[in-house]
Amino acid sequence: MKKNNIVLKLVFGILAVVGFIFFIVGIILLVSSIRFQEEAVEVSAEITQIESYRDIDGDISHRVYVTYSYGGKTYENVNLQEYSSGMYEGKEITLLVQPDDPYNVSTGLINILIGGIFVGIGFIFLLICIIALILFARRNRKKKRLLEAGQLQQ
Repeated sequence: MKKNNIVLKLVFGILAVVGFIFFIVGIILLVSSIRFQEEAVEVSAEITQIESYRDIDGDISHRVYVTYSYGGKTYENVNLQEYSSGMYEGKEITLLVQPDDPYNVSTGLINILIGGIFVGIGFIFLLICIIALILFARRNRKKKRLLEAGQLQQ
């Protein structure tokens, strides 16, 4: 029975560390995305090309290239590094451009979405671990009280 408790505590400990890492990474991504959006400038862009290819797993992936004007200069065929099923060649979209690096563009939603997913997963893992720790502590307290009262039978 004690061996099972040790294994369970180890599993929940690992789960807590993973959850904490996910939570912190999500917070970092969200803060980074919010900073990017605060500093970025909105521009109108056109999707000029969408390339489809198979990644190493055999899944179909896409590269999206956009053309836009910023600061009196036209930037052509810049890799967006984002894709959604509603994108098509010739579509006009609004992008966020980093003023210091006009090739750094984003739709702004993907980083917030990814950060939110990481925070959510981390929160769920941490919540499960906290509940498990509370249950372990309650069971140990009850066992200790029963031992002190001399009523525990195993």
